[in-house]
Amino acid sequence: MRWFLRLASVFVLLAIITVSVFALIPTERIANFTAREISARTGRKVTISGKIKPVFFPVLGIRARQIKIANADWSDTPVMLSAKSLLVGVDLGPLLTGTVKIRDFRLEDVDLRLERSASGQPNWQMDGVNAGNGDTTATSGLTQAITLDNGRISNATISYVDHQTGTRLLFENVDINLNAPDLAAKASLTGAGEFNGERVEISASVAKLNAFLSSGISPLELTAKGQFGKVELKGRAGLSPAQAEIEMTTDLSDISSIMRLVGLGNTSSPALFKRVSGSGKLVYTGGDVVFLRGGNIQLDDSQITGEMDLTLGTRPKIKGKLIAQYLDLKPLFSTPAGITASASSNTRQKGWSKTPFDLSGLGAVDADIAFMAPSIYLGFAKLGATQIRMRLQAGRMVVNITKIEAYDGVITGKYVLNTRKALSMSADIKASGVKLQPLLVNLTDFDRLIATGDMSLGVLTSGNSIDAMMQRLSGSGKINIGAGEFVGLDLVGMLRNLDASYRGAGSRTIFSSITGSFSISGGVLNNKDLKFVNPIVTAAGDGQIGLGTQTLTYRITPVAFRDGAGKGGISVPVLLTGPWSKIKYEPDLKGLFNVELQKQRDEAVKKLGKDLKRAQNAAEKKLRNQVDSAVKKGADKVIGDAIKRLMGGN
Repeated sequence: MRWFLRLASVFVLLAIITVSVFALIPTERIANFTAREISARTGRKVTISGKIKPVFFPVLGIRARQIKIANADWSDTPVMLSAKSLLVGVDLGPLLTGTVKIRDFRLEDVDLRLERSASGQPNWQMDGVNAGNGDTTATSGLTQAITLDNGRISNATISYVDHQTGTRLLFENVDINLNAPDLAAKASLTGAGEFNGERVEISASVAKLNAFLSSGISPLELTAKGQFGKVELKGRAGLSPAQAEIEMTTDLSDISSIMRLVGLGNTSSPALFKRVSGSGKLVYTGGDVVFLRGGNIQLDDSQITGEMDLTLGTRPKIKGKLIAQYLDLKPLFSTPAGITASASSNTRQKGWSKTPFDLSGLGAVDADIAFMAPSIYLGFAKLGATQIRMRLQAGRMVVNITKIEAYDGVITGKYVLNTRKALSMSADIKASGVKLQPLLVNLTDFDRLIATGDMSLGVLTSGNSIDAMMQRLSGSGKINIGAGEFVGLDLVGMLRNLDASYRGAGSRTIFSSITGSFSISGGVLNNKDLKFVNPIVTAAGDGQIGLGTQTLTYRITPVAFRDGAGKGGISVPVLLTGPWSKIKYEPDLKGLFNVELQKQRDEAVKKLGKDLKRAQNAAEKKLRNQVDSAVKKGADKVIGDAIKRLMGGN
């Protein structure tokens, strides 16, 4: 507002000079003379390349075309303001008493560039001198004596660049009306324009304009409204130095619009929150930090309280703490690219969603936010007490999970989402005491496993959709499941009846534990050491689960009715195949044949070993007898010969 009045004051000089000498001096010389005078009073070069015409009725004034005011010498942009048309009209009566009462001030087709230097100096600070004697009081006094009945800027483009913080703003198709009939009293402003493609209407009033512009503060009110909803500010503020203490209330009815307005993406999803409202106190004491205290946010039926510090810059940084009494996030997980309330609608017919993610908004801000909530509803699941901390820097988000109570268990770990280059995701998660049936139903629509277990999981993937990420998933993990049951598979009945297609009443298998580890590569989970323990049956499992293709090829090899020493027993391998939505259970004939073949081989080897042992024992005995007989005969002959020699015989 200050630059507006300063600008008006110098153009009033143009009006007075032009009308006074119009009849005596050619228009070109008037333009050159006035440009020099205004340049001297603003310290900026002013050029008027179009025609200048006087206006005598109903007010005294001028019309001019093609006006340009140079920028500050430290700026890389040569022109601060350009306008195709200017109209200035003043009352003649007050002018004779030394008071400038502007009845009409209009700038049309304006391009205004506002900047703040790296050292904090604004380009709208104009420190000119009087052309004749170097006195700065002429313009200053004129500014103080100016009143403005009707000031208007139409069809303007206004840009703002802060070279100190990196902030860049662009307003287009702007129309502004300013009324300041008494600078010591109330001034009002109305306007409209487009920011990030969204039309915004603004109305504002300042109780004491002089105090607001100079070294003081003044009560003020501001309202902004548009398709996004409405924002109201009431409080006190001043420009020199910049300071504010404002109570803010918001009522946002179109979240897609507000996301576009603040540069967080272009989404038109109807599933986002229907209404967001909030309140809090904004405090600014200079510098580049704005404080929010006593914040209260309402997301439909959810309420969040907290405090925030906003550091301005190329990427604004938000730091704060939020506490939710209850949080319903179902709308966020009902988007086309998200997880639906029923996994079956997403998995049974179409596989994983191929809708591209739009996460461009993650690069718009940095953040460090701690969050706590006693319960969170996701639409497809309800979480208990939650405590997490989210850090976002240059498009890389790290979520440290201190605790999430879910499915009667506790989840801890870390989740990373990186959008700096190609979109990638990693997770290192541990879960303990989690009920598996509701978890698997929510994630994969698989409801056959009823048990409580512990799990550790480390995964890494990349891609621009859920489908791409699941196809490229890699990692490893372990499971340790306690007592439970497997619905739809009766291993004991199969073994009793020697029929792998047996279902029986209830069709379930009770177990005391399941343990195993797995690796993931290219979206395929491989497991080779699954161990299933039942009072009657033990089983081993190995196979593959296509996480990307939502398919299963897995073999369970049960053994039942072993003897007291844990040996022997009956085995009927079972093969689980097909898509997750229609898994088939059938006897693994090849596996059964291989098991039986191996059994016969083992028996044959065992029998052959026994036969070989008997033959070996018989051969050893025969050989020993032959050796003993030969030794005895040899010994008798030797003794006989010796006796004969002793007796003197030949």
